[in-house]
Amino acid sequence: MIVVVADDDLHSRGILTATFRAMGMEVFEAETGTSAYELSQAHSVDLVVSDIRMPDGTGVELLRRMRRMMQEKGSAPPVIITTAMLEGGEGYLRALGARDVLMKPLDLDAVVASARKILGL
Repeated sequence: MIVVVADDDLHSRGILTATFRAMGMEVFEAETGTSAYELSQAHSVDLVVSDIRMPDGTGVELLRRMRRMMQEKGSAPPVIITTAMLEGGEGYLRALGARDVLMKPLDLDAVVASARKILGL
């Protein structure tokens, strides 16, 4: 399985990367939504875990691009969004295509459970 972890915060990205690698997954790291999207196009990615607030392509922009990818190519990897500020936006993010929305600080058990559920593991 291949996962893209997108977060501009090095610490958060590192913790998620280590978590997925411990699960035996290959991980590509991205600091922006744009680079996460590009990695998703270049590789057979099974899951994207993305922060909502990043420079050069937010998580919302990434969800919109993934929806376009789905329409144009017939498939796109599922996306889990992570955020420190939700303010009732979970429904909006899910409507854009987020398969799950997780609050920061992240509960790694919740991240793993969500990923396993989405990936059918």
